[in-house]
Amino acid sequence: MESIEAKIEKKKLQDAYLYFLDERESFKSPSEFPLSYNFCELIKEKKWKSVPFIEIKISEELRETINLLNFWHYNLINWEIWLNVLEKYNEHDAWLILYNFTLYRTKIINLMNLILNFDLVGDSLAVAKGDFGDATRSV
Repeated sequence: MESIEAKIEKKKLQDAYLYFLDERESFKSPSEFPLSYNFCELIKEKKWKSVPFIEIKISEELRETINLLNFWHYNLINWEIWLNVLEKYNEHDAWLILYNFTLYRTKIINLMNLILNFDLVGDSLAVAKGDFGDATRSV
């Protein structure tokens, strides 16, 4: 049997999530997002003389980077919407909602930052510019 406090908490969380969904429905994302994959296909058409099949590697690395950027952008939108939702609540209730719906996203965003700062992104950009550096280095 649920206690009165548990029922009140459940109602607050349900209301907050419904408000979040309503806000997300009306949110206008910038027109450039989600990023297109068209450039990935264009890169595959270019043949590089110095390294066989490098166009495939560059295209796939670019596709992964676009995926990460789109995912990061999606999370930023959700954070902005949640911040708008939290403004409607007192501090105690806002922390309850924050803890239940958004704190796990902090771990995701931290993981995204690790991935975006990882050396593979730098290597891909260097290859795209034609600066191959140490060719023996494994990517």
